[in-house]
Amino acid sequence: MSVGKHSRALVRPQFSKEQISDLDLAKRHTQELLEKVVPGADGWTDSMNLQPLFYNFALDTITEFLYGYSVHAQNHGAHATLPVVPGMDEPNLLELGANFDQGKRWIEERGAFYKWYWLISSKDFDHRCREIHKLVDWFVRTRLQGGQKGRNSEVEEGKKKFILLDELAKETQNPLELRNESLSLLFAGRDTAGALLGWVFYFLARHERVFGKLRSIVIETFGPSTTGEISFAQLKECEYMLHMINECFRVAA
Repeated sequence: MSVGKHSRALVRPQFSKEQISDLDLAKRHTQELLEKVVPGADGWTDSMNLQPLFYNFALDTITEFLYGYSVHAQNHGAHATLPVVPGMDEPNLLELGANFDQGKRWIEERGAFYKWYWLISSKDFDHRCREIHKLVDWFVRTRLQGGQKGRNSEVEEGKKKFILLDELAKETQNPLELRNESLSLLFAGRDTAGALLGWVFYFLARHERVFGKLRSIVIETFGPSTTGEISFAQLKECEYMLHMINECFRVAA
């Protein structure tokens, strides 16, 4: 079996409808994002850069989904107390986003040199990679040392909390494989989701007709409250919103 096929066989079964349809995780981090967008006395916000907030939202959501702990990039004050792992220092959760951004910058610069990429080397890039691996390895070690009792026993509002790393660990105990698989999902979950949110807002701000129609449909379907309950079934039935997201993705990509 090829590496790619093995990877898909390991990860794909974890993305069942029952797991991705739990919206409580996204709801918590959406509220933290909205708290950063503060309107003035006239009810409007000043001009601001939303893109960092979208990346923080995506990073907070995907790290909690993957590892059971959010890095709280959006709200540093909510930083969780991590359990002690013998032989390992506690990782720096708050620097994960910066390590991603700086690491990608070096990759893009080396890519611009094409076949002469080897002319560019950076101690900073090596440092960023080590810090990211250190963080992921810490999560993996925590799971493997905890065994089946670990975070599998965590219950959130009367139901078992789904953590993707726990499910992957049922299929393999290889720490390097667990690091690589979860890290690939971490990259995709942060960068793809964060960038897509940015493009959605970019296009909606420039297409008033689409924005007006979408706003009317959202209010009619979900109600005017930002704290109301939303179900996965409602999201699937909101076809205009899904078509709009797909079109943004098509044009931007």
